[in-house]
Amino acid sequence: MEEEIQKEKGDLSDYRRRALFKNVEEMFIRFSSILRTAQIYDSNNLAFIGQVNPLFTLIQKIINESGEAVFHLRENTLFFNGMRVKFDFLSYNRFKLLADELSKKHIGAISFLPGLDVEELTQFAILLAKTKAKDDEDPFGDFKAKVETQEIRHIFLDRTHPFE
Repeated sequence: MEEEIQKEKGDLSDYRRRALFKNVEEMFIRFSSILRTAQIYDSNNLAFIGQVNPLFTLIQKIINESGEAVFHLRENTLFFNGMRVKFDFLSYNRFKLLADELSKKHIGAISFLPGLDVEELTQFAILLAKTKAKDDEDPFGDFKAKVETQEIRHIFLDRTHPFE
């Protein structure tokens, strides 16, 4: 009887781990897609609008299940909620796009907080995709100031570690 309970617990934790990995993979794909779409199209374009709601729904689901939704970029490795985002040959361009945008602006982490709404997510995606970082200034400080000016309060940014 005890062995059956342990097996059921193991199966359940394995199921949760696979579900979490699937959510991480989908979050990575959706977030990089919205950035790419925002770089190409205006915010009122149907292609962009069609990307926002699925990403928002996924972020809400992950926050409800895990309590957090956080991207970390550490030494050219992308993590989501502490889990390494794995990519293959087909998804390398998505990783490169996201890593480049974060690196140029010296962003080490993006945290999506409870209370986030679609408007804030839309504004943030547009800012991240369309703001050009200047090499001679403080790209993180400049970008964070723009985020604060737009009154985006449910997305927290952290600077990259100084040695990265």
